[in-house]
Amino acid sequence: MKVVLLVVLIGLCGSGALGEESDFFDFPGSETNADVSAAVEELRAGLKTVTDRVAAAETKLGELEKQNAGNWSVSGSGSESGSHLMDLKDVSQLFTRTSHISTPKVAFYTALSNAGNIGPFNTDIPLKYQKVFTNIGQAYNINTGYFTAPVKGAYYFQFTLAGFQSFDTGVYVIKNGQIFMYNVEYKRTYNPEYITNSLILELQPGDTVSLVLPRGHSTFDNPNNLSTFSGSLLFTL
Repeated sequence: MKVVLLVVLIGLCGSGALGEESDFFDFPGSETNADVSAAVEELRAGLKTVTDRVAAAETKLGELEKQNAGNWSVSGSGSESGSHLMDLKDVSQLFTRTSHISTPKVAFYTALSNAGNIGPFNTDIPLKYQKVFTNIGQAYNINTGYFTAPVKGAYYFQFTLAGFQSFDTGVYVIKNGQIFMYNVEYKRTYNPEYITNSLILELQPGDTVSLVLPRGHSTFDNPNNLSTFSGSLLFTL
C-alpha cells in the first residue's frame, strides 16, 4: 500500500509540472502544499475504507470455509456441495425409516403353567405355554403353543424343562408338524433334573415351531417358572 501511495503522489507532482513548464524549478507555494495535503488525506481515508473492507471479507471467508469444510470432503468442490450433502442425509433417513418398516420385531418368552407335575401320558401331548411374559410381534399363539414365523429369516429358540418325578423328562422340538429334535433326561429318582437347549432355524413365512411332551415322559412347573420356551428373530433373509 505504501508503494501505491508514493506512485500516486509522484503522479500528482508530475501533473503539476507538465501544466506549467516555466515554474518547474520554482519552490511550491503554500497554496500548492495545502492542495497536496488535502489529496493525501483523501487518499488515506479511501485506503482505510478499502483496508477495512478487505479485512471484513477475509473474516467472512474464514467463517464460510469452516462451515463448508465437511461439505467439500463429502461431495467435492462446486456450488452444489451443500445440496449434495442434504441429499445424502435424506437418503440415509429414508433408508432408516424403510428398514424399520420392512423388518418386523419378533420375540417371545413364556413359562408352562403353575400346575406342578405334568404327565406322564400314554400319548404325545403338545405343550401350551400359558404364562406369556413377552410376545412382541404376536407370533406365539397361547391357544395352540405354536410359534409361527411372520417372515423369512433366521430364528433363535431356547427351552428349559424341569422334572421332579421318577419318570423320564423329555421334549420334542416340532417344526411344521415333524420332529426336529429330541432331548431327554433319564430319571430313576425324585431328585430335580433339568433339560435345556437352544437352536437356530431358518424359517419361511408360515413355518411353525412348537414343543411336545413325549408319551411316558413328565415335566414340572410352578410359580417360579422352571419350564420355559422363548425365541426371537435374529435377522431376515
